[in-house]
Amino acid sequence: MVIKAQSPAGFAEEYIIESIWNNRFPPGTIFARRT
Repeated sequence: MVIKAQSPAGFAEEYIIESIWNNRFPPGTIFARRT
């Protein structure tokens, strides 16, 4: 995983996007309900 974000918010956003691309959704997110 390549993270280029400079802030915690940016990191979280990139992490979520990366997780979606990898079909792995972080627990507790709205995306997790779709799996």
